[in-house]
Parts: sequence; C-alpha cells; structure tokens
Amino acid sequence: MGKPVKIAAILMASGYGKRFGCNKLLTPFQGRPLIETVMDSLPAGQFSKVAVVTRYPEIAACAARHHFSVVENTSLEDDTAQTIRMGLEAVPEAEGYMFFVCDQPLLRPRTISLLCDAFAETPEQIIIPTCQGQPGNPVIFPKSLRGALASLPPNHGGKHVIKAYPQLLRNFPCGEPWEFIDADRPEILEEIQQLAIIHPNIKKKEIPSSLYKQGDEPILSTILSIGVYLLESYAIYRLAIIRNLPNPIFAFIPFFQLFMLGQIGDSLKYLNPQVNSMFGNIPLSYALPLISIAQSLLRYPFSGIANLVLSFGTLLVYYLIFSFYVPRWCVLFTAISCLPTIVLALSILSVIPVFGAFFGMAGIVLGLASILTPVVGPLLILYSIRGRRW
Repeated sequence: MGKPVKIAAILMASGYGKRFGCNKLLTPFQGRPLIETVMDSLPAGQFSKVAVVTRYPEIAACAARHHFSVVENTSLEDDTAQTIRMGLEAVPEAEGYMFFVCDQPLLRPRTISLLCDAFAETPEQIIIPTCQGQPGNPVIFPKSLRGALASLPPNHGGKHVIKAYPQLLRNFPCGEPWEFIDADRPEILEEIQQLAIIHPNIKKKEIPSSLYKQGDEPILSTILSIGVYLLESYAIYRLAIIRNLPNPIFAFIPFFQLFMLGQIGDSLKYLNPQVNSMFGNIPLSYALPLISIAQSLLRYPFSGIANLVLSFGTLLVYYLIFSFYVPRWCVLFTAISCLPTIVLALSILSVIPVFGAFFGMAGIVLGLASILTPVVGPLLILYSIRGRRW
C-alpha cells in the first residue's frame, strides 16, 4: 500500500427519489433511516473531511450527529452536476474525492477502506469498484479532475468525466455483489431488507462467494425457497388426496399449486357457515391463480397489494383446513401461519412517510421472528391431517 493520502468524501443526498416514489434515504432500513446506515459505513478517520449535500432537514440532522459538514441545497432542481459542484466547494483541497450515492446500505467499511488504499497506490487515477466484472459506486476522482467535475454540464454526473478521461480509469475488483446493490425502487429495498435479515452480520463479515450465483441472489436462499415450495406442495398433495380431489399431482406444478389449494378451500368452505356466507360465491380455485397473475403483471406498490390479497386468500384456506381438522387449535395455528402476511403488510406500510418509522421498526422485529414461518404453515397442515387415510 502507498503512503496515506488526503481523500475527501462527498455524500450526494439531495435527490427527490422519483423512481422510488418518495425520499428513499429516509425510508426505514433495519429500524433506522437508510441514510444513517450509509453514514455509519464510513470508516472512522478515513477521510480528511466528509460533506453531505442535502435539501432535507432530517438528513442534515443525521449528518450533524455524525459530525459531518452539511451543505444545504436550496435549488428546486434535481441536478446531479449541481450537487457535485456544491460538494466540491464545501471540502478543502484534497488529493482525491470519493462520491457516495447514499442508497447502498450493505456497503461495508472494509470495502471503502480497500478503495482508499487502491487510490493511495495510484492517486492520479480514477478508482472504480468492480464486482463480478460490473462497475459500481462509490468512485474516487483525483485532484486533477476537480475542475472537470466542478464544470459538469447540467444534469450530468461523474460518468461524463469518466468517459472524457478513459486513460485515467482503474477498475478495482473488491467487495461482494450485495454491497453494490442500489435501492432505486421499493421492491429492491425490500429484497435488501430480507437479505440483511437472513444474514444479520452481512456487513461485518464475509459471506462465502460460493453462496452466490453470478450477479444473482444467494444460492442458499434459492435452495431454501425450493425446499419450502416442495414442502407446501406435499402438504397440498396430501390434502387433495384426503379430499378426493382429481389430479392431486398438480400440487407440485407451479401455478396449478394455487389452483389445487383453492379447490381444497372450495371443498371446505361449505362446511363453515360463516365463511360460506361471505365467500360462498367466490371460486377460490380460480381466484387465487388470477390474483397471482395480477401480482406478476402489476408494478409496485400495486404488486405488493396484490401479493397481500393473495396472502390473505391463502390464509383463508389455512383457516378452513385448521377449523375442520383441528378445531381445538384452529386459532393458534392460523395465527402462527399468518405472521408472514403481517410482515408483508408492514413492509408495504413502511414506504408511507407518515408511518415509515413505526411500521419499518415493527416489520424488522417481526421479520426476525418470521424467517422460519414459511415452513411452519405446511408443517401445521401435515400435523393437522396426521393419521388420515390416503
């Protein structure tokens, strides 16, 4: 590693979050605003100065708690070039300038330090982190390009300078794929939340790269999902045989699994007067698959709402199963099975600014308790029909 160099950090936190639908940097992540998680990622003592460019008082307050400099952006325009220019004006002359996009909550301090070390080796180059061949953020620019950054055309960012000086570019392999995920949309942030729940120490230690596909989600998570699906299919298959339904093998076929689950619900709802009075005219065998199709076609947040309706429909069938086969334990078993639905509802509510902090925290707490609940429902069904003849 070369000698220490002075690097200034600039956090660009002025965006309106148009693709996200609201200010994503204030959206709860693990019970705290997303921007606070990003600020915590900056290694202590690594930078000569840290400047946070923002138009939001909440972010300014968060920056002040971290003892960072606050640059108030009073412009009504969402101009990246202006944000970069304001950030540069707020930091003294340094040998390098590291720009953070502020929507990468899983970025680790160790990766940031590695990038700074790489810049110390070649302080005249642009350092771009790469992972599995893909470039990412944050990027470090040398002091020789300060003028080019300060004179960017309106609505242009660092990529404009990178394209103009390709001879200075140095791609530096580092980090893991999940560190460079940008939370550009609510559904992406929700996936990052789930990844952080599954691996609570994800920012503190390495997760073996063998658990990851090329540019995809963890293989371990995929294996678990397949296991849960097969368990659900087997539970539905057993029930279909007990209920004397045709083609029970359909329970193992995607999409038809919902059709078979709906058929089980239809065969049981007429035995429950209360449910029959409310849903007697709704064929669950068709309703559940159609809602699933709608969920795949709609965009967030409507896809999340459709998913919530589908979850409630599935929960209704579970209730019918438990009330018929284990009436004594019906309420308890149904309550346990509905925990994932509650977590889904909280995750949708958490993107609403008024409710974000409360529901975001509640969702994280329940999410930790609900990691294993996808397998609990099918297991409870199998327990309920134990001893029944095929």
